[in-house]
Amino acid sequence: MTHRQPVFRSALFVPMSSQLLDTAAPLSVPVAEPPKNRLTRQEALELLLDEPLLSLGLQAEAEKAKRFGPDDPVTFVIDRNVNYTN
Repeated sequence: MTHRQPVFRSALFVPMSSQLLDTAAPLSVPVAEPPKNRLTRQEALELLLDEPLLSLGLQAEAEKAKRFGPDDPVTFVIDRNVNYTN
């Protein structure tokens, strides 16, 4: 029988309540300006590793409001195809 090691929370996970955020401060990792609409893999990895998740969300919300207006809703589609025969 193989014994598995316990799984610990990733070092990347920090509860939002423990983060102190300065939302007025720019991100420490520069993000490409338009017309380049997509981040490179390296830029995305640097943001993931160097920035708090809540800070990234606030920056994304500010950018969305700047591009599309503050009242433009964001929606998500969740498509679940449940297979009950499994």
